[in-house]
Amino acid sequence: MTNLGLGLPLDIPWRVIAASPDMMDEKFCNKAYPFAWHSSLAISMFQPKAEELPSQLCGQRLTYLKVTASITGYEPTEEETRTGYASFPNTPKEDLDAVLRNYFACYGALLNVAVFPGPESGQVSTLVSTDVDFADEETGGEVDNPLVVEEIAFQRTGEANEIVDLYPAGGDGRGELSLGRELEVTFPAATRVVARVVTFAEPVSITAFRDDDLVDDAETGPEQDRIHELTVEAEGITRVVLTAPQDEASLLSLSVWRREGRDATLADYPHIIDFEPKLRDLYQAATKNGELLSASTSEVKVNKTMAHTESTETGVEHAGKYTSPQSPYGQFEASHKISHKWGETDSDTSSVTADASRDRRERVGSSTNLVQMYNLLTGYHSGTNRALFLMLPRPHVLQPTDRRTFVRGLRVIEGIQEFFLVVTHDAQMEGLCIDVHLDTGHFPESVTVETPPVRYQDRTEQFHVSAYAKGGGGITGQGADTVAIESVPSATYNASSGWVIDKTKGDAGHPGVHEVGDQSNQQAINSLRGYNYQAPSDASVVVSGNISGANWWGPGAVFERDYEVFLRSEQPIPSSEEPAVKTGLLITGRDLCVCYRLLDGCPEVVDEENPATKQRGTWIVEEPEISLQPAAAPESVATEALLQVQNALSSSWRMPTRRPPGAVGFLESDYFTSRIGDYLPPDLQERPVSELPDAGELTPALREVTVRRLLAEDLAGLSATTGVEVGELARLRRRVFES
Repeated sequence: MTNLGLGLPLDIPWRVIAASPDMMDEKFCNKAYPFAWHSSLAISMFQPKAEELPSQLCGQRLTYLKVTASITGYEPTEEETRTGYASFPNTPKEDLDAVLRNYFACYGALLNVAVFPGPESGQVSTLVSTDVDFADEETGGEVDNPLVVEEIAFQRTGEANEIVDLYPAGGDGRGELSLGRELEVTFPAATRVVARVVTFAEPVSITAFRDDDLVDDAETGPEQDRIHELTVEAEGITRVVLTAPQDEASLLSLSVWRREGRDATLADYPHIIDFEPKLRDLYQAATKNGELLSASTSEVKVNKTMAHTESTETGVEHAGKYTSPQSPYGQFEASHKISHKWGETDSDTSSVTADASRDRRERVGSSTNLVQMYNLLTGYHSGTNRALFLMLPRPHVLQPTDRRTFVRGLRVIEGIQEFFLVVTHDAQMEGLCIDVHLDTGHFPESVTVETPPVRYQDRTEQFHVSAYAKGGGGITGQGADTVAIESVPSATYNASSGWVIDKTKGDAGHPGVHEVGDQSNQQAINSLRGYNYQAPSDASVVVSGNISGANWWGPGAVFERDYEVFLRSEQPIPSSEEPAVKTGLLITGRDLCVCYRLLDGCPEVVDEENPATKQRGTWIVEEPEISLQPAAAPESVATEALLQVQNALSSSWRMPTRRPPGAVGFLESDYFTSRIGDYLPPDLQERPVSELPDAGELTPALREVTVRRLLAEDLAGLSATTGVEVGELARLRRRVFES
């Protein structure tokens, strides 16, 4: 049984096994650092020794993981910035600056961590030992040379193999194989060899070979008449040579460890049995003079079970003091104190006095320090092989943020966030594969304000126009008249107070007015000249034209027509709608995958030929629209923004608009093309994409798509209508700017 009570608490010696490669500075002293404002990831691990673990784990091992996420805003890369400026030489520089110099602050993050059997993804690799000892062999006699036991051959150089009984001094009746001066052991390719030897003279050495290449060696200490374990490790060991200079040493047993692999099943998968932080909440109470804040926090200590973490929660305390103004009767002063604490507290009391260091040894197994940002955080899926962490900005409505953003009252969540995970897995598993994915949501500072449409009351009114021109009398036609219709009082219509003519409606060429009917006689129709009906002002309509009676004894001209006037209220209908702010939430994604094999307690990274493990960079994976009412109360804007960011990040992974990693950068994004596309030459905008340089083979549906449509339509929608993958459409967008 392991004596855990005597071990000092272990400050975990983390070993970094993977970090975002594109964020590493690979050239010394060139002053050209990787871009600062992209998020990055790092994975660290530590596996406690088997003897430090409690026996109740029943053949399981524990591995501690630490995932460090540096969460930043987002900005174009240096190469994208150069291309953006070079592609639009005729665009006003201030317009380009507004897009390419924009900083997209981070307002949400979603981190996924998953662990798989390793050290090769989809495969379980274990070390299986073949153990040979000579305890049951009869002592004092010779045996075969070479002596072959379970594919392991023992050959003594220059002499026959001999079974002896040297240990302990005087013997115990259990056989041992004499080393002579040199013993060579051969076997199928192995990873580790452990020899248990005893010497009564000079130290014994072991050398390991891969065929004829020396790969490792070890030597016993000078202590005599005691068992020494000699261990050599390397890939592909095929033989070892044990050397005893004075022929006074023996081999008690030999263990040869070989690697065996098979396809992983669900039963082989590791489990994340605990993690920190699990939850971080914000409680806020307002007073006249200030605000009270409390938040849940996490303290990470692994107790002697080595698998349980502790978390604590802070309370709130507020003290206030009031001093009245000076008066003839003196001055009044009062003070108060409010304190409160949420959560439960368990207390254990013991009357036994213990040494402080002894007490700490008994309670604490290992510890580490985590860096945590002060924001809202929730963890999910403990007990499975994956963990999910959702981080949202903290609302601080009593103290608005000083960052220029339309989301007043939200604080960006930028900084370092670390996560501690306890993983349990089969003790024979050589290593793990770890998959980490980080999504971050970013708002641009320049947004589009959409004013809601103005609505009016509307109605129609009709009026009748009547005019008469008499006919002539006699041969000379004396008495025939010509009359101007507009001179007739009924030819002018005036709108009622509070109403104006709605000129968005009406007959063609006659805004606001519609001719309903004509009851004129034939003489009026035939003689009508210069006929028109118009609204010369917002409140009147005039019908104009001339009619004439017939000469001789002909009839007079009778003009009878009806008109309909379209009216709207002079003042708009009161509306509760406010101007809306609409912008795309740029969701960027970053991956980090690594597999490792544990050799002699130290992780060795397995470089798999898997494209997913080679992914570099931060990519824009989706651009959902966020719509807010900035004129509303700050607290309601913050709440609505939090809700929309949460919904966008939580649902992005399953949406058809989700883009594959590595497909869309800043220059191919909907955000960039919607703001810059109009500055392209008109002839280029109307050109089909099939005419772009290096356009490649295109589907019939895409061949006739214009450059204007390629840039204006969102990639997901265009992909759905053309059947072309988002990555290919993004490549064509880049070709537009490089052509």
